Amino acid sequence: MKVTFCLPEISQVPMGGYKIIFEYANRLQERGHKVTIVFLTHNVWSRLTNNKKIKSIVGKIRGRNEPSWFHLNSEIQKIMTPYLDGREFPDADFIFATAVTTAKIVKELPSRCGKKCYFIQDFETFILPEDEVVESYKYGFLNFTVSNWLSNIVGAYTSDKTICLPNPIDTENFKVITPINERNPYTLGMLYHEGEHKGIPYALEAIDIVKKNIRMLWLTFLVYRIVQNRYLIILDMYRKQIRMIY
Repeated sequence: MKVTFCLPEISQVPMGGYKIIFEYANRLQERGHKVTIVFLTHNVWSRLTNNKKIKSIVGKIRGRNEPSWFHLNSEIQKIMTPYLDGREFPDADFIFATAVTTAKIVKELPSRCGKKCYFIQDFETFILPEDEVVESYKYGFLNFTVSNWLSNIVGAYTSDKTICLPNPIDTENFKVITPINERNPYTLGMLYHEGEHKGIPYALEAIDIVKKNIRMLWLTFLVYRIVQNRYLIILDMYRKQIRMIY
């Protein structure tokens, strides 16, 4: 089976949504399927040039070693392209839009690119207006979501079949190291995100309330930049560090 994932752009820093796609890509490739990941570059480097030929060349050069933060199976084909008309998309059995910004692009691709699917990882009104996000659910794709609440949202706007695929946990890397009953019960860990839709200010307010009653509360942030000076901040963690924190 030939499967193509269409991603918005090349991500040079760790991103959860990208990581999930890369995980699926690796496992499909390991099971004998032919996987291609198409990274769109039409919106990148625009301050330098709008020439698509130049973007295509730069994308191929920059994309050779990406993603540098994730071990992607070397047999997976990577295509970096600014062309949205499908000319550089491979023939496939299935093609997945992976974000609302890729859904309309996938919708317009020729049928040779495969049956069109939509891997929905969030209600992306923080990227496009709500009416445009909702409209993308009605494209007639085979819709996949990562949670029941997303399935409920998608199902409210379309009668098309929606399949829920909750994000799996890699139990080889994330497992109990220290028994729960032996841990400090006054420790919190939180992944920080700058996106307003993540509601981090509310979490900080809640933590401040708890700290007034529990003086020993110790908070660890999993972040990539400093946000507060009263908590322990860990930047650019390795997988082993994340496992130890959790």
